[in-house]
Amino acid sequence: NSNRWIPELKKYVTMTRIYDGQRVVGRTESSDYLKWSKATEVLRGDPDQQTYAMPFFRYADVYLGLVMIIRLSEERVHCELAWSPDTFRWERINPGTPFIPTGSVKGTYDWGCIYAADAPIVMNDGIRIYYSGSDGHHRYWRDGSLCLATLRPDGWAGYEPVDSGQVALVVTKPLTWQGKLKITADSMGGSIQVAVMNSKDEVLSMSQLVKGEVTDQEINLSKLKQLEALIGQPVRLKFTLNKAKLYSFVLTS
Repeated sequence: NSNRWIPELKKYVTMTRIYDGQRVVGRTESSDYLKWSKATEVLRGDPDQQTYAMPFFRYADVYLGLVMIIRLSEERVHCELAWSPDTFRWERINPGTPFIPTGSVKGTYDWGCIYAADAPIVMNDGIRIYYSGSDGHHRYWRDGSLCLATLRPDGWAGYEPVDSGQVALVVTKPLTWQGKLKITADSMGGSIQVAVMNSKDEVLSMSQLVKGEVTDQEINLSKLKQLEALIGQPVRLKFTLNKAKLYSFVLTS
């Protein structure tokens, strides 16, 4: 089980396991940590790749879940990523793509099963995810190890071109412009360019090309006086990704 105090609800929430012929993630809540509601389903895999367990935690303004997926045909367990705006509605990010994959060489310390710890440790220079790894199949005796996976800041997931030989476009929903834009991205060997558009999708400003690995880097934009007049107004951002991955962005004053 994974327990968290949810300030918006003023309740404790636990993610647990429900079994109805296959394993699914269940959610239960409590106001006093003594009496808990009946667990209800919030996330389900498929019959062969079932959602075995999911510790969850708050990150920025959303909730992230580390979903352990049991591959029944292999009797092995890997970790995937999910997110939720409110702990009720959960979506897996790239289902079938491991976030922490099992080892590729049979018999190594995390070849068989991976179980992530309750919450990662977020530091200024990166993120530490501790997990239990074991060298054998789920059903049998196996040796276990304490393991560590690391991420760059904000490195949970990102947008990148499906075809590395082509550029990708990411266009946001309307956002309130505050004066500055910062991004976290990897564009080693490629580039990212940002356009600021008004409600009519007219391009008002373009950035210089962003290259290399950047973390919370302020973006240099053209037509600054025009952008100053937009503060408090809705804009959309269009990111052009060329051999690059965009992890996050923030609008700030």
